[in-house]
Amino acid sequence: MGDNYSAIYAFILYSVLLGFCFGILYDFFRMIRMVFCLPGIIRAEERSQRPKNRLTINIIVFICDILFFVISACITAVFVFHANNGNIRGIALFGSLAGFVVYYNTLGRLVTLISKTLIRAVFYFFRFLSRRVVLPALRGLFKALCYIFKLMVYVDSYLYTRRIQKRLTACAKNGFLKL
Repeated sequence: MGDNYSAIYAFILYSVLLGFCFGILYDFFRMIRMVFCLPGIIRAEERSQRPKNRLTINIIVFICDILFFVISACITAVFVFHANNGNIRGIALFGSLAGFVVYYNTLGRLVTLISKTLIRAVFYFFRFLSRRVVLPALRGLFKALCYIFKLMVYVDSYLYTRRIQKRLTACAKNGFLKL
């Protein structure tokens, strides 16, 4: 880069923008965690107890964090090598960290609040739908299948009884010699 200050300022600006992009990527992974973990937490909050699947939640958080850091490290390495001809400068790391912190403390909180509200609304909608529409339909289908099964058993036992009666009647005519 040399002493070209406009290039240095552009490099710093791009590293801050990269930090903002990392914040967006982190929010994406945070939403994935919310989708998988929030229903269990909501159910536990309704019962005033700790979530039962705490180990599963911790594993999902761990995997999402590892993926985030691996992707961020790869993108940072590509950015530094492309923008600075392979010379690693601390200002790139500091700029991306500063951009991430600014995003996380400003837009990140807003995005988290909105996404948590939307995920809860979708969860409650599907829970309402399953309790009021799907479960009654499945219960009705189960009752209909039970009725059909009972009817088939009744018809089968009736036909079996008729066959046995005919056979016994035929054997009675022969004096029960051939049974």
